[in-house]
Amino acid sequence: MRSKFLPQSEFFKNVATLITGTAISQFIPFLILPVLQRWFYSPEDFGLLAVYISLTTVFTNVSTFKYEYAIVLQKRLKNAANLAFLSFYFVLGVSLISLIISVVFKKQLTGYFEIGSSNNFLLLVPVTVLCVGIYEIFNYWNNREKRFSTMAFSKVVQTGTAETTKLLSGLKGLISGGLIVGRVMGQFFSLAYMFFHFLKRDVKILRLHSVKKMRQLAVANKEFPLFTAPSTFLTALIYFTYINLFLKYYGAEAVGMIGVSMSYVAAGMGIISTSISQVFYREIAEITDKKRLQYFYLRFAIRLFALSMVLVMSAYLIPDRWVVYVLGEKWSSLMEVLRIIILWLSIYFVSTSLGFIYIKVGRQRAMLVIRGVHLVLLTFGIWLAHHSFGDFYTTLWTFTWIQSAFYIFAILIAVYFIRQWKAPEPTSGSDRG
Repeated sequence: MRSKFLPQSEFFKNVATLITGTAISQFIPFLILPVLQRWFYSPEDFGLLAVYISLTTVFTNVSTFKYEYAIVLQKRLKNAANLAFLSFYFVLGVSLISLIISVVFKKQLTGYFEIGSSNNFLLLVPVTVLCVGIYEIFNYWNNREKRFSTMAFSKVVQTGTAETTKLLSGLKGLISGGLIVGRVMGQFFSLAYMFFHFLKRDVKILRLHSVKKMRQLAVANKEFPLFTAPSTFLTALIYFTYINLFLKYYGAEAVGMIGVSMSYVAAGMGIISTSISQVFYREIAEITDKKRLQYFYLRFAIRLFALSMVLVMSAYLIPDRWVVYVLGEKWSSLMEVLRIIILWLSIYFVSTSLGFIYIKVGRQRAMLVIRGVHLVLLTFGIWLAHHSFGDFYTTLWTFTWIQSAFYIFAILIAVYFIRQWKAPEPTSGSDRG
């Protein structure tokens, strides 16, 4: 008998499709990462990659002004198409801004990030912003059309290309910046794959392009640039802040250990998190009953917690000597770092998997304020721990407890928001065009 709360078969079919593609895409770097660590790249090289990611994320998180989120919510094809066009123009603008900043302030950024001879890779920042921004538009378009297999395989293309490029760069001796070039190549080819499928199936929507309609939709969906975009910008700024504070206080090697630890954890938890997040957003967009929405949210929060705890326990069971044997002595402290940050990352992945709930219940403004407080507390906590103890691991533990507390709070307050939510009145007739 079909549950009155949950469209089980379709939901799990969609999740399974995305999980399959995501699992393959995460399994590729999981296999290649140890090779890169042992024979080609140092912790400092991975530290440079983490710095690059922190910088580009500041731009990519706001490149579309988050109008792509609204694509999934549209019933009319013309509205969805023009939101995609609108998002595309914003991506072009933000990419141009990132190019100007990378060129004009290249010297200052080089000095700030202490990246020395790798400073030319700052010029790849606008390429990443452009590729990631357009890819996200295609991603949410395919989500709306329920083309989950296309979304899943694009991730395989991305990681397959990225990891192959990193490996070839190492084999050719192009160590400096090889990790960054690999990442950018993966982003480019995954976008190319999405673009190919767009030309194959959706090129007809170009005729729906309307400046007037884009203006109307920009105003009608203004909550996304006004509240969601600043909130995601703060999320990126939080990542940028803690990466660069650890870089300033403890150096590129420490940042490399954090970055690689996050990569390993993401390879496990990200398989479930990314897949459920996309399908979860698509499903809750159609829910109009408060009780059903709360049931849906809590059920998957509990399941995700259970899965994340399995991964946490696994991390604590791996002997340190195995890591040294496989990766070499230079990575001897990796497991100590990983066992600390996996505690907050496990909660983070639960929270982000279900993070679209705030958009559903219209609480973007509240989350903007909450993330602002999060940024202040995190910055102050890292600063205080460093100046009080001057020890990397004590500071890392302080950072972990702050992150854990915030994401537990974010998960719980969503339940309160759902209970306060007033479901929209149903409209008569279909307006899908």
